[in-house]
This record gives sequence, structure tokens and C-alpha cells, in this order.
Amino acid sequence: MTVDQMWLAIGLLGQAFFSARFIVQWVASERVKQSVIPVQFWYWSMGGESPLLAYAIYRLRSHLHPGPGRRASSCTRGTSISSIMCRAPTRARCADRSR
Repeated sequence: MTVDQMWLAIGLLGQAFFSARFIVQWVASERVKQSVIPVQFWYWSMGGESPLLAYAIYRLRSHLHPGPGRRASSCTRGTSISSIMCRAPTRARCADRSR
């Protein structure tokens, strides 16, 4: 396996992780019968964005840098907000820990 093939695999793995977050949200929403964004959604997002950003930097694709970088910061923010909401006395919005 060449270095370019390894980086392509890293990029594809990141894309797969990033795409899987929608399945996580769908399952959590079906469980509580309303649209929710569970904490795991943000972890899957960060898990996908990190390899995508690394791949974009390696390939020196300037048009790819803003997307993963900006989304990674919003994923970090979403994780912290979700964690705060899950600690609140009423945990109605925290689908992943309510059951």
C-alpha cells in the first residue's frame, strides 16, 4: 500500500464515520418518537471530521480545509452543549441517556 492509498483510506474512513452519524440520530429519534440529536451524533461527527481534515491538509486541497475545520469546531461546541443539556434536571432532550 502506497502512502497515497493510505491517505485515501483515511479520507474514506473519515467520510464513513461522518455519514454514520445520521444513522445514530435516526435510531435515537425513533426510540423517543421525536427528532433529537444525541451526544453520540457529535462524537461520530468529530470522529469523521478529524481524518477528513488530516486528508485535506495532506493533499493540500485548499477548497477542502474550510469545511472540516469549521465543522470540527461546531462538533466540539455541539458536544459541550449536549453534555450540559443531559445534566439538566429534565433530561427530555437527551435521547441517548434517557432510557
